[in-house]
Amino acid sequence: MSARPATPASALLEAHEKLEAAFALHQEALLLADLDSAREMFRLYRSLLSLHMRHEEEVVLVLFRRAGVIKKWPEVLYTGQHTKMNEFLERIEAALAALHPDAGRELRRGLIAVFDMEATYKHLVEHHDGAEREGLFPTVDSLQTAEDEPLMRQLLDQWRAAVAAARPGYTQIAAALDQRASLLGS
Repeated sequence: MSARPATPASALLEAHEKLEAAFALHQEALLLADLDSAREMFRLYRSLLSLHMRHEEEVVLVLFRRAGVIKKWPEVLYTGQHTKMNEFLERIEAALAALHPDAGRELRRGLIAVFDMEATYKHLVEHHDGAEREGLFPTVDSLQTAEDEPLMRQLLDQWRAAVAAARPGYTQIAAALDQRASLLGS
């Protein structure tokens, strides 16, 4: 086996913190009933998450297979969680689309329903993150070779470019929400 690569697969875990921050900004927009910003942040979040999942499924899990079957960490655990996460996101997106800003009590109750769905979704994401941190990425890091380095570097570069492309929208929404919150005195 060749030397350890300078860019381990676990470097891709930086995505988890960025995704969490994007989702939190989406929820801040919901809290302020800024539906346009909430929907846009949700769109940005889903776009980034989709890229991260694609990296995991098309590259990281392929490398993971080098370990053979690991009973505690079967591949289907990760792909199954991805499927469940996407199903939740589709339901949340539909619920967001159904919200109307001038619906009064119906809007408030709709926002509560979205927050409830998102709480369950976030629990799933926490379990997924834990399984990746404990099983997937340590296993892949231990099996990864220097020959895998260019591919890992490429994935990390793609991820960082996607984050950079999303940053203007994120920054604009964050500033608008801060302004709106200061007007409301919170």
